[in-house]
Formats: sequence, structure tokens, C-alpha cells
Amino acid sequence: MNYFWIVLVFAITMLPLRAYAATDPLHITLARVIPHYSSHADNFLEALTELASREQIPMGIEWTETPQTLAPVSVKLENTTVEKLVQSIIGTQPGMTMSIENGIVHILPVDSEKRKDDFLNIKIDNFEAQNEYVAVASYRLRTKINSIITPPPPFILGQPKPGRAGHVSGGAGDRLVSFHLKNVSVREALDELLRLADFKVWVVTFPAKLTLTGAGYAKSISLWTYREVPDMQQPVWELLVWGMDPTSGNLREDWYERSLTPDARASSSHDARK
Repeated sequence: MNYFWIVLVFAITMLPLRAYAATDPLHITLARVIPHYSSHADNFLEALTELASREQIPMGIEWTETPQTLAPVSVKLENTTVEKLVQSIIGTQPGMTMSIENGIVHILPVDSEKRKDDFLNIKIDNFEAQNEYVAVASYRLRTKINSIITPPPPFILGQPKPGRAGHVSGGAGDRLVSFHLKNVSVREALDELLRLADFKVWVVTFPAKLTLTGAGYAKSISLWTYREVPDMQQPVWELLVWGMDPTSGNLREDWYERSLTPDARASSSHDARK
């Protein structure tokens, strides 16, 4: 009898947790029914970022540029949920899957989280930011990971240690943030950058022909240049706002209904009523 009451009390206490899981913003978004969705994207990444923008889905994407992923993707569905729309796009690429972590929809290869050569799986013991822009925190995170995947050359007596110089620029979606992360993967750290700022999509891109850094990690490439990214600038990722077209590099007004700022949102609503 005592065992029965223990089980009953445990079940009752778990009800609010299950209710919360079913009503958190991301799950509400994914369960929303869309009467009609039609899209013709230039490639797999554009199809995902367009859907993320139009339906306002926080998303982390890890993909490889191949002839198949760079081929056009067409989607046309009626009376379906947002989650099924995501799955339909993923279904165009064998070996890709979807998971939900930290309030972010992750699109990634099925074996990605097990790969030892994937820098996104590297564990970070400590990383923090104090009232600094996300672009700066993102750059510092890259620098931290670079020291792991591309160790500096051994110090030669009488020679200066190699230095590092560069600049960081911000833009739409950036904001001042503070956080302290402990024992997280790079993937989880990127999720945190999305959660704190107005960036809503992170993208890591690998070339069709993988090459490795000196420490055995797969090199990533940039969406914005065809040049090979040198080891000293590895790894590479992009933080995008909703509406950013990764193919053209432009903001697409037709990709999202809600604007980035309250003032612009109010103006847009006023124009729509005219």
C-alpha cells in the first residue's frame, strides 16, 4: 500500500513538468498546423533557413556541401505541422536527422554527435562573457577552439611566439550579453549565443572533400567565400538572423512576417492595414 501511494504522489508531481514540456514555445511552434506551405529553394541550407525564418524556428545546422545538398529543394504541403515540414526537408538528404536540445532544432548528420573529428563535440570546461557583444564572444569562442584543433607550433628558443590579430564587426541581431558556461560542448555554446541574442540560426558548413587540422579535426568552410579557410582561422561558423538568405547573403522580407525590432514591427503592421 505504501508503494502505491509513493507511485501516485510521484505521478502527480510529474504532471506539471510534462505539461510544461508540451507547452514550451518551441514545441508550440513545431505543433502548429500550416494550411499551405510552398517553397522552391536553391539548395538544402536555403530551404531550412527559409522555413526557420517564415515559421520562426531557432535552428542549428551542421551540413556538408555536396552536389546533392546544393541541388534545388522544392516543398509543397497542405495542412501539416511545422515539425513535419522540417522533416520533409530533411528527408531530401539521406543521412540527416533532427533533434531538439536547449530550445533549438538541430539539423545534423546522424553520426555527427559521435564523430571524434567534429569540433562541435569538443567539451569546454569554462567560457564566459561579461557585457560584451555576441560577435565578440563568438570570436573568442573560435579562438579558444582553435587552440585545441590547431595547436600552435612548438616554441623555438630565441624566436617570438606567434601572435594573432584581427577585427570583429557586429550587425543586425547582435547585442550585449553576459553568461557563464561550464562543461558544455561547442554545439551547446552556439545554442547559448542564439538564446541570448537576436541571432536565430547557427550554421557550420563542411566541404565535400574533408581535410583535417593538425590535431585531426575536420576543417569547416565559410558561406561567404570560396577561399579555403586557413588553419589559424579554424573553425568557421555563421550566426544568422531570421530572414537572412545564406545563398544571396541578403535579408529576405518575404521570408518572415515579424520584423526584427518593435518599431519596424509596428510600422510593418501599419503598412499592412493600409
